[in-house]
Amino acid sequence: GLYGACSVVVSPDGKHVYVTGYSDSAVAIFGRNSTSGALTYKGMVQDGVGGVDGLHGARSVDISANGDHLYVASVVDDAVAVFSRNSSTGALTFEEWERDNFGGVEGLDGAYSVAVRGTKVYVVGNDDHAVTVFERNDSTGRLIPLTEAREGVDSVDGLSDPIAVAISPDGHYCYATGSAEDAVVTLQYIGGSYNSFLYRDTVKDGVGGVDGLNYAYAVTVSPDGNYLYATGSIDDAVAIFARDSSTGALTYVDMVNDVGGLEHPVAVAVSPDGKHVYVASNLDHAVAVFRRNSVNGGLTYVEAKKDGAGVDGLFGACSVVVSPDGKHVYVTGYSESAVAIFGRNSTSGALTYK
Repeated sequence: GLYGACSVVVSPDGKHVYVTGYSDSAVAIFGRNSTSGALTYKGMVQDGVGGVDGLHGARSVDISANGDHLYVASVVDDAVAVFSRNSSTGALTFEEWERDNFGGVEGLDGAYSVAVRGTKVYVVGNDDHAVTVFERNDSTGRLIPLTEAREGVDSVDGLSDPIAVAISPDGHYCYATGSAEDAVVTLQYIGGSYNSFLYRDTVKDGVGGVDGLNYAYAVTVSPDGNYLYATGSIDDAVAIFARDSSTGALTYVDMVNDVGGLEHPVAVAVSPDGKHVYVASNLDHAVAVFRRNSVNGGLTYVEAKKDGAGVDGLFGACSVVVSPDGKHVYVTGYSESAVAIFGRNSTSGALTYK
């Protein structure tokens, strides 16, 4: 289930880790040792096996805050698959899948990324140049399509070839990267289904002093909700934006680039304590570490861990996540079909390969 290891998530209780295997069209399941960070393989769910559907080209995975349900966006199936989770064993049970052009669902062509917040699930449709929002049943995990935002419709600008989506901690705004327009788009879902996904604004590379967003790829919001971080994979950079929590608006602050471990950054994560930022870089086969200033959002380079020289599993680094307890960092190596495990120093942010 790890062939083409792509996206990784840790359950909120810290007991399990789930990884999408893009080429396996699967989700691999691991038990997690909260002390050492070690992973124990528990099995997988795979497209076409045991009634499972919607995992062909499984690329992105996220989990509900209560840990009861897992959601997977699959590029080839143009779908989001829904699983219930056994919190004791970590086992996944297939519930349903929602796919593009079926049952009123639109905007999932090339489903590339998924994010969950509260009772809402947001999915990026790369080929549809869209973000679709679903209502999530907190008990069953099942989804009801609500609406979508699409490039060129209702004044939406910047969503060409979107790759990633992130949701503000309060759940009021979502942010999507438009890679073809070097952009981050701000959207707000206000309820209902018709014209209820409001386009708010777009920031673009080279416009209004913004820098670091050339081929905008990954995006995340800090736990305090005050800052947004987005990677520009051609710029080999992380762009920093201040965020207005009341309007969702983004103001460019700065960028970091030209440091070790940042060639073609494709994933970014902020530690739960907000002290550090971790970036997975595909062509550097690395994870870069930054110290974060919580007052101004600034990033200070700490180090980079690269594949080789005592570190393994990072070739084609694709995704990065920090465990909820802040003790460990997990990075997928797409080209190695692997997950690299690191211990995290909560003071310095530095990583120790496990």
